[in-house]
Amino acid sequence: MLLSVSLLAPSPVLACKCKKLSSNEGIYRRASLIVVARVVSLQPDRTGNAQVATLEVEQSWKGDAPKQMVVVTGDSCFYPFVVGRKDLLFLEKLEDSYATDRCGGNREASQAATVIQWLDRRKLR
Repeated sequence: MLLSVSLLAPSPVLACKCKKLSSNEGIYRRASLIVVARVVSLQPDRTGNAQVATLEVEQSWKGDAPKQMVVVTGDSCFYPFVVGRKDLLFLEKLEDSYATDRCGGNREASQAATVIQWLDRRKLR
């Protein structure tokens, strides 16, 4: 009985705590690269603490986006990539890849029409 009780005891979980997102302009300024991309593959990194997503870029608003790229997401605020889905991503440049998390303004492209319109208008300036 003692064993079953210990299995039911809660274990500590690191929760993601995002600061309140700033305006579209603030999120834009913070990002190195902004794209809509489809997730081609997803795998754990060599440490097992992060995921590595290979993306096919369909549209770009900021930065020089390659047609295919690698993005890393990890820790308690990992961005939940889904293979085959298109996402609007605000990315940070690393040495040989890009990184993101769920606090950076990312979202499924199908739910990002307002932000995409704002990005299109900003690009025309």
